[in-house]
Amino acid sequence: FAMHTLSRKTLKLTAQMAPVGNAPKNVALEIQGPSGWKRLAQAQIDPHARTATFKIENWDNTKDTPYRVVYTMPDSTGKLREYHSEGTVRRNPVDKEEIVVAAFTGNNDLGFPHADVVRNVSHFKPDLLAFTGDNIYERVGEYGTEREPLEAAILDYLRKWYLFGWEYRDLLKEIPAI
Repeated sequence: FAMHTLSRKTLKLTAQMAPVGNAPKNVALEIQGPSGWKRLAQAQIDPHARTATFKIENWDNTKDTPYRVVYTMPDSTGKLREYHSEGTVRRNPVDKEEIVVAAFTGNNDLGFPHADVVRNVSHFKPDLLAFTGDNIYERVGEYGTEREPLEAAILDYLRKWYLFGWEYRDLLKEIPAI
């Protein structure tokens, strides 16, 4: 899943990647233009957070712009294959009289995957998603908490964070989030 913000004509987008082991570490950000997809930037996957972070300045914030995160890795036969995660960076809603903000806090796994919450929030067509804390809990899924060694602790945390992304990815791919 990916999360983004758009402020003062600067797009900041973070793509959450899966633990890909020895696979390639490069991720690309592309936008769709009149002649097809155009690559804007590449980023390395952070070895601990498993994120690829992009910052694009001088973004045209006057129009909706389809984007995709592109990751290339070998498939089960060893052949390189491109995988995409797509969304839209919406235009800056400066002409709206009222900005709609959907605020979230205390996101627990009870009721996972929260399809009802996503559906109900979508109804209001928010301009911004605000996650104010407690987006994951240590006890999520009742699997306990790994604190060491470091790699096991990181993967344990990411498992919980991935559930958050799974729940809200359909909102996050289209709506700026903080």
